[in-house]
Amino acid sequence: MTSLLFLLFFLAGQLFGTDNGSHVPVSHDIFLELPPPSAFAQEVETAQRMLIQWQGKKYALESQLHITPQILHLVITDPLGRRFLTLSWDGKQILEERAPWLPKEVRSTILVAHILLVHAPSEAFSGRLHGGILTDNGKLRTVSTKDHRVMTITYQNTPWNGVIHFLHHELNYELTLEIAD
Repeated sequence: MTSLLFLLFFLAGQLFGTDNGSHVPVSHDIFLELPPPSAFAQEVETAQRMLIQWQGKKYALESQLHITPQILHLVITDPLGRRFLTLSWDGKQILEERAPWLPKEVRSTILVAHILLVHAPSEAFSGRLHGGILTDNGKLRTVSTKDHRVMTITYQNTPWNGVIHFLHHELNYELTLEIAD
């Protein structure tokens, strides 16, 4: 458990500096102005198995994600069902309930940014990805600077079913999402 907490601390807490309101750092050179839940074309509710790979180790988590035009709600648990984090994003603020053992440095804004980058329609990022370029062909989504690729997201099917691979090139970590139908 300690290794997983360190991973979450590193990835979500110590990424690339501090948040500036709704501008969240997603790399050294790129900030994302978080799109509101209304950016989603439809209401979605899904269960996801999450496999995080970093430094040769694998960590498993489970999540429940519910998005309406008013709110994005996420609950993350470990394989034993212990709740790590519950968060809600209404387009203005993120509310969270944290496990007492989750380091305060784990920033919910980074987690919400990654959820949005994986699941939100590409149109939601128009004018919101500062310093970066988003490309999307339906099966492959990338976030890049003019010099290098920062993130690669591949979809087996769509952002809402099948397996999704999220690779953060700067941090050298991979997240695999298996979405239950």
